[in-house]
Amino acid sequence: MRRATASVRIQRPRAAVHALVIDLARRPEFLDHFLEGWEVTSAASRGAGATARLRAKGGGGDDELELVLLDPAPQRVTEEARGGRGGRRLWRMAYELAEVSAAATQVTFTIDLVECSALDRAAWPLMKSHLERQYGQAMLRLKRVLEG
Repeated sequence: MRRATASVRIQRPRAAVHALVIDLARRPEFLDHFLEGWEVTSAASRGAGATARLRAKGGGGDDELELVLLDPAPQRVTEEARGGRGGRRLWRMAYELAEVSAAATQVTFTIDLVECSALDRAAWPLMKSHLERQYGQAMLRLKRVLEG
């Protein structure tokens, strides 16, 4: 499996971090620097089964993604996205929310490339570097949104 990670410590209770992370309508607040065109495609923007359509900036003609929130558990929010040419690229993502204290949360984001083409496998080292840089910035933006 191909995995990229990013993390940040946020001076907010886990419940506050969780409430923002599980709401797909609020994702552009910390992800729109590289993921754009967010459109919630389910009746609700939060909770299990919530879905959204979005695009990766600079991703070319195959940049659209379909995102589904799988499990919005308080300690670990999991989701899946499919995209790329013909939807052949499958991503699994998780936000681990560890309570450091009553007023602080360690957020660790992981993204796994589960299904992909031979070309994607060959390009993984570059993709991983790009994803870790982008999600690292996203974690800092999430911190700014929550801490004010």
